[in-house]
Amino acid sequence: MEEFLIQNEQLVIWLIAALLFGLFAVPFWIKKIRLEKHTHVQDIRAEEFGLKEPVSLYPKVNPDICIGSAGCVAACPEEDVLGIRNGQGVAVNKALCIGHGLCERACPVDAITLVFGSKTRGVDIPRIRENFETNVPGIHIVGELGGMGLIQNAFEQARQCIEYIRKDLKPSGRRADSEIYDLLIIGCGPAGLSATIHAKRAGYHFKTLEREGIGGTVRYYPRKKLVLTNPLDVPGVGKIHKKQILKEELIEVWESIVEKQQLDEDIVTGVNVDEIRRVMPGGVGVGGDGWIGDVGAGAHSGDWGRSSDGGAGVVGSGDGKGAEDAEDAGAKPIFELICGNQTWRCRKVLIAVGRRGTPRKLGIPGEELDNVAYSLLEPDHYTDESIMVVGGGDSAIEAALALSEQPGNQVSVSYRKEKFSRLKPLNRLKLNEALEEGRIVVYRKTNVIENRKDSVVLQHEDGREEVMANNSLFVFAGGILPTAFLEKAGIRIDTKFGEA
Repeated sequence: MEEFLIQNEQLVIWLIAALLFGLFAVPFWIKKIRLEKHTHVQDIRAEEFGLKEPVSLYPKVNPDICIGSAGCVAACPEEDVLGIRNGQGVAVNKALCIGHGLCERACPVDAITLVFGSKTRGVDIPRIRENFETNVPGIHIVGELGGMGLIQNAFEQARQCIEYIRKDLKPSGRRADSEIYDLLIIGCGPAGLSATIHAKRAGYHFKTLEREGIGGTVRYYPRKKLVLTNPLDVPGVGKIHKKQILKEELIEVWESIVEKQQLDEDIVTGVNVDEIRRVMPGGVGVGGDGWIGDVGAGAHSGDWGRSSDGGAGVVGSGDGKGAEDAEDAGAKPIFELICGNQTWRCRKVLIAVGRRGTPRKLGIPGEELDNVAYSLLEPDHYTDESIMVVGGGDSAIEAALALSEQPGNQVSVSYRKEKFSRLKPLNRLKLNEALEEGRIVVYRKTNVIENRKDSVVLQHEDGREEVMANNSLFVFAGGILPTAFLEKAGIRIDTKFGEA
């Protein structure tokens, strides 16, 4: 045998190489072939369900350097956002991406970049520097409004932002007699709550102003809505190891944070910021035009650091010359947040609101009646009713499904298009089941053109109008983004077409 091995050394080497190839390379290529077939199936599905166009952030693969390791595919917790085609990574179900960024970190050759929008569908994003500061010095943006919708990312962004602010602004301490806060935080969703925690730890004299309740937009999701599909690391609480977290569970976590961190006096709810102005101490306006526009109406009473003069005398001579002279003399601009007839003053502003903005209305007769709603909090409050839901997105379908499960309800959906696009697969499955069971009726290519106390008027594609008995009308037509709010502040908005 030894003589045979010596005489056939080259053959032995080739045999060993073939064995190693069979042990390692063949399974790798079999896996690749399976991935390619799965990607092909998902590609057809994405086209059918309208999941090819991104909603916000999504991964873009550089084919020039991608080696097709498939590490990105395995890393994505949402599944099937990425696939393998022709031996390289490719974004398939772009609309399902919610910006984890794990694929980007998993790529061994840095071939993935997270980008906004596509060639055909732009996404408006405020211009933000690495320290989360906008082009307006002193105004910072974190969370969903800045394009990062994932709750975990919002918590981390807010923490980093406070750290950056500390480099520029020394905390003055928590002085009750000060008329000017170090920092005012707008919004108390995930990003705003995280910012509140870290601002308090940093020793800032601050307040968090929230239009609704603690938790922000999440409070207005339907009951039992799944809001997280991965464990969450919460500042001051630790890691929540559950893989699936419902709306109610997350709100309980937030309320627990507020209690444990003693944030009750730091968060003021029911306050709606209508306008932000950058001024010099003493009331000289910077720029002269005012700074921010409407985000909604109405505000409630708050605490120190504000006046009831509605910001009178804030705007200067129009050219801002007085402000420039004051700044040259060593004074620094401050901000005035106008909330109805109240004004809050601060040195820094951190905007942590979502992209939902103000709910979009239909603009139809009867929309002012009290049987119209733009969110669904308690489905079980609606029983034995005829209910019309307007919209074709996940929020509309989830509301319709929740209402259809209540006893005695007859639920209809009016959608202006023929096919539902960008629905999550689970919502699509549940909708199909509800249609088969007769719990929901869908009127496609229709518009609700009038609301009445006990009926709605539905207009079909051919112009035919139909009066339908109806007790409650739910409108899920999306939200009006606070673009005007930001632009009047001088914050630049970039429309991204597949750019980072």
